[in-house]
Amino acid sequence: MVFPAMAACLLLAWSQMRYQLALRTETKTLPDGAGDLKLDPLLSVEAPSRSLQLSARYLPTILLREPRERGTFNLLNRGLLSGTLRLSKDRRVLAEQRLAHGPTDLSWLALASDVAPPTLTRSFRSPLIGALESSSSLSFEQTLRRRLRFALTARYSLSGGLSGEDQLVLPRVRSLDLGASGTFGAGRETFSLGMTGSRGWISTGHRTSLLESSTGWRHSFRHRLESELSAGLSILGGDPAERSGVVPTAAVTLRRELPPGRRGVGGRITLRWGPVLDRATGALLRRAEGSARLDFAPLPAVVLSASGGAAVTPDAVPPDSRVLAQGAVGIARKLTSAFTVSAGVRLVSLPGLEWAGLITTTLSEQGFLR
Repeated sequence: MVFPAMAACLLLAWSQMRYQLALRTETKTLPDGAGDLKLDPLLSVEAPSRSLQLSARYLPTILLREPRERGTFNLLNRGLLSGTLRLSKDRRVLAEQRLAHGPTDLSWLALASDVAPPTLTRSFRSPLIGALESSSSLSFEQTLRRRLRFALTARYSLSGGLSGEDQLVLPRVRSLDLGASGTFGAGRETFSLGMTGSRGWISTGHRTSLLESSTGWRHSFRHRLESELSAGLSILGGDPAERSGVVPTAAVTLRRELPPGRRGVGGRITLRWGPVLDRATGALLRRAEGSARLDFAPLPAVVLSASGGAAVTPDAVPPDSRVLAQGAVGIARKLTSAFTVSAGVRLVSLPGLEWAGLITTTLSEQGFLR
């Protein structure tokens, strides 16, 4: 009942709505003569008020593939509905619903270029998989003092293949997550402490459980530079046949924002070790990941970029690869405040080497509905 009520409130607040319209196109040229055209439209509306903020986003993906054997026209529907209710000056409740339904590309072409490839990463020659992804979350946040905050979160997720054939590749996974976290800010420092418990039910009949605790520290330097460190322990459980026990977790990130509208350098480096969910089996696997991105703006409207990511999964079972890596280089030019065009080349090791050439355009418009 919560999310239909949020949708009704959006309609009632029509006169105060902000909107955003965008269209991103991406043309890919592949080594065997194949090609893809991906269209990512975006419709976003937001109804802000003093005590209640509501937003809705519809962001489908239209994928046209050649040759015909790879499939011609595919439509993946995705949507997001969220709301924030401020109960008082120090308390608020947040609700969010995400939904995706339709043919899903599990190949590396669908990934961002600056992340480590997930355990289930396929060749561009692989067919699309009919998939469903749904996530419902509810959070309560309390400001205990001026710089001290506490939050409780509950989330239920459902993901996996649509048909029985799809579930052979992408098993259906239902999971329930409960978490608590606290943050304390002091000047340029932010400290955090969190604990999360998760239970998963897989269509193959397996069960998984995860209890994770972590502590973090974030420091803001001058010149848009920021660092984050986190460490903790994860306790894996579930079926006796699955890996269990205590796994240490750690992550470090160093980032610098690219100055908007002027020349400069920006980027990010992230290293992580900990358990991840294998979408092909639903099992929790230990994994080391690293990713990086470097942006250089020689001119205010031109950005040169290089990015990549790699991962090592010691628990991977053949034929899955233990080592996955990808990289990309590109150039982007902002022609107007609403229109950007970019071009680049991407490489991936699965472990076989594959590449693609890309040309991307982005058109965006935003304003108020009156």
